[in-house]
Amino acid sequence: MIFELAHTSTPQGLEPGSTGYATVVRTSGMPNHIRRLLEGMSAYRADGTPPMAVCGIRKTRTAGHPITVASLITPYGTDHSGRANRLAWHLAYDEATARQHPPSSVVQWLVDRAEGWNGKNATTSAPELEQINTGETPPHQPDPVLEQAWIDALGNHAIEPHERWVGLPPGTNLVEIVLAILSTIPEECRHEASICSGIDGTARELETRLILVNEESKAHQRLSAGVGRDKVDLSETPPKAVTRPAPELESVRKDESLRNKRTVRETETGSRTRTRHDHLFEEKASKPSQEQDAEDHALINQTSAHEHPPEEQRSSTRNLLILAAVVALAAIGLFLLTTLMGDSP
Repeated sequence: MIFELAHTSTPQGLEPGSTGYATVVRTSGMPNHIRRLLEGMSAYRADGTPPMAVCGIRKTRTAGHPITVASLITPYGTDHSGRANRLAWHLAYDEATARQHPPSSVVQWLVDRAEGWNGKNATTSAPELEQINTGETPPHQPDPVLEQAWIDALGNHAIEPHERWVGLPPGTNLVEIVLAILSTIPEECRHEASICSGIDGTARELETRLILVNEESKAHQRLSAGVGRDKVDLSETPPKAVTRPAPELESVRKDESLRNKRTVRETETGSRTRTRHDHLFEEKASKPSQEQDAEDHALINQTSAHEHPPEEQRSSTRNLLILAAVVALAAIGLFLLTTLMGDSP
């Protein structure tokens, strides 16, 4: 599954009667829920002077399914009314596609697609990403702002299940930095990459593990005043980038998922007790990873069995209820019959 959508200010959009900021390019057969998501993301206004291009790869769920969205939002001259214009170009695709193509090549495909657009409305067939290199991604040379050790470290942050952000000097070509960071992502972790050069208020449901912003932008001010996302301090020595194999990365994601599933239950006395999930994570440090994985699976299965009883158990309960109802009706019938016979002469 893969779809593309382009959005800009135009005197006539792709849909009849649409004008102003509207969709101008869209893959045929795109589901409405994906169209609405991508059009909502296109409403972003880049801040900073001069206007900066915003690009990245982020994760979300739509209609119950996980998808990856690659985006490029860039200044696009002036529109038909003389206002400063911008062009947004997006790709939405499933995990199988994310595993197949290097993320840096996907973003570069967007850059080339936007630069080569002829300005005409179009309904397209599914994008031919087979043109993208599926082998090793050559190193991408960024602006001389970050040393390679920091590029490697930020690449590791982009695949970790933890949200971070970093401020970069004014004038930094953030698109080039994003491409450089994505080029360090190993093949087995392609589908994990999540990075964006900017933030917006129209797509907060999208997961972004690493955000790059201009130090003089409003985005930098909002992130500095916010909570829940750690700042990467570039004045420190860059941490050694340890690229974890896919099985270990999947284990980290599973641990994060289990932590999110912790619940607090009320006891009969009203006090709060911890669930077995908490005990599991307290014991993890002293147990081998295979034993931890086995216990995690067992815990998930036990929880699922407790919250969702087997079909046989539910069927047995229904049968007992039906039997009780039949016995009650029979007793009532017998009582009525006895009463009538007693009243008869």
